[in-house]
This record gives sequence, C-alpha cells and structure tokens, in this order.
Amino acid sequence: MIDDFGGIEDIQRRIIRTVGNASERFNEDALRMLRAIRFSANLMFEIEEDTIKQIRKNSELLLNISKERIREEFNRLILSDKPSFGIELLRQTNILNLMIPSLVKCYGQEQNDFHQHDVYYHLLYSCDAAPKDVVLRLAALFHDIGKPISLAEYKQKGMKENVFYNHELYSEQIAKSFLTEYKYSKDEINIITKLIRYHMFHYTPTWTDGAVRRFVAKVGEDFIPLLFALRVADRIGNGKNFGYPKILLEFWDKINHVINENHALKVTDLAINGNEIMQRYNIKPSKIVGKILNQLLEFVLDDNSLNTKEKLFELADLIFDNIKKSSELIDIIE
Repeated sequence: MIDDFGGIEDIQRRIIRTVGNASERFNEDALRMLRAIRFSANLMFEIEEDTIKQIRKNSELLLNISKERIREEFNRLILSDKPSFGIELLRQTNILNLMIPSLVKCYGQEQNDFHQHDVYYHLLYSCDAAPKDVVLRLAALFHDIGKPISLAEYKQKGMKENVFYNHELYSEQIAKSFLTEYKYSKDEINIITKLIRYHMFHYTPTWTDGAVRRFVAKVGEDFIPLLFALRVADRIGNGKNFGYPKILLEFWDKINHVINENHALKVTDLAINGNEIMQRYNIKPSKIVGKILNQLLEFVLDDNSLNTKEKLFELADLIFDNIKKSSELIDIIE
C-alpha cells in the first residue's frame, strides 16, 4: 500500500488534514473547508492545527460557492450523531457567521432559571436531541434563534428581566430567510417554519375537548408527532430535563382521544359540504360558501354532537340570515 501523505497514520490518530498545502486546497475548492468540518463531526476526528488555521483564514471563500453545495454539506453535518460538535467548529472558524449570523448572536445570551445554557448552546443541544431528520434538526436549531431580537425589543420598553415574548415569530422569520437563501424545498420551509411558529404551545389539564380539537385543527393532525418531537428536543436542550414530561403524555392521550373519536377537525369533516350549501341557498360558488362552512366548523369544534345534517343546516340558516343583512350577497345570489 502506497501512502505518500501519511493518511493511514492520520486515521489511526483520528486526525483530519488536507493533502499538501491547506491554503492551496481551499482556494481550489472552498467547499473543502466545510467538508473537513463535516468529516470531523461525523467521525469525531480532530482537525489538524494548520488545516483549521487555514479554514479560519480562508472562510470567506465560501461566499463564492453555490448555496446548494453548501446546503448539502450542512445537511450532512447536522445529521451526525452530535451536530453541536461541528456547528461549534463552524463558529470558531467564522463560517457560522457567514451562514447564520443570527445564531452567532445567540452566543453568550443568558436566559432564565429554566435553562442551564445560553441561547446558543441551548439551540445546539436541542439539535443534538432531535431525531436524525433534516427538518426536525433544523427546526430545533432555529426554534429560539429570535430570542436576542425579542429581548432587545422588550429591553427598549423598560423590561429589566430576560423575557423573550414573541421570540417564536422572530425565529420563524430568521429560519425562513436562511432556508430560502440556501434553497431548501417549499415543503421543508413550510414544515420547519410551522414547527417553529407553534413550538411554544402551552397545554394545561384544564383544556376541554373543544380546546384540544381547536389545537389539532389549527396545527394539523399529521403535524402533531413532529411538534411533540421538537418539544422534547427543546426540553432536553435546556440541560435540566429529559424525556417526555407527564403533562405532555396527558396531552398526547387527549389528542388521540379526539382523533380516534372521529371528531370533526376540518371543513371536509363536516356532515354537509359546499355543494349542499349552494343548493340550499341558491347561491353561486363564492367566499360566502367558505364563510358558512368555516363558521359551522367553529360550532362543531366546541361541540362535536352538532355535526349532523339537521343541526348544521339549522345553524347554517342562522348564519345565512346574518349574511343577508350585510352587502356580501350582492352579485352572488342567482
């Protein structure tokens, strides 16, 4: 076996280095810097001193690399056993500041007594705790990234404590900007941003079945398992808790009860449909039909026993009478 560059010895010593001059290799293809860090994260190998120095020195060369190529390397990095290891290397080499400057701003940002770590490490450890899925790992990495912005806003209003009201909305905006820039798919962007938007749900045992139905209707039945997986990763990432809390398991049982009872959770679950509405009131296809159905769903979410044709038409008659009193029916009734 011919080994001109000492690769076997480096493997045995768990070291990653470039072949020959590091600066020349990175100038040939700057993506190699990100790949070295990805290998380090995947294999838990140490990057050789001069190699890491040249990554730090040449990091801005990545600005010339296509976003798609960077995205693929970053995805592989966050799917490693411990993505926090590689992300911290990205921060130390200035690459993270080029890719996700908002995440660097979370470094050193203290939180409250519920968290052991600052915002930055909380996000990294939440990413570690999330299942090995790109969508869930990215949602975990970004779910609290808007906290520094939120804190600054409320400090300006005179708040003295570390409060992060509406941070999920800022986090969603930052995540969407990153995901769009690095050309993630529309489905990935929609799911990740939705996870971030709803990750702050606050369930209490006092929630009625109607409240649970409204939550499932708003979030989406298929979305619940992903949201719970993010919530658990978030909980583990605070450094003080592990696994599913009792109250989350209780909420899960209530959601399953609502789903298994075949409760109406969306317009298409109603006992009447749009065609029946148009026939009954002799109206054309229009937003009025949707308005009636949506109002009927609101009634049914509160009381599932109302989901029969007879009861829904009684309610629809009242809704339609109210609509007739307004100007919304102009040019709609045939």
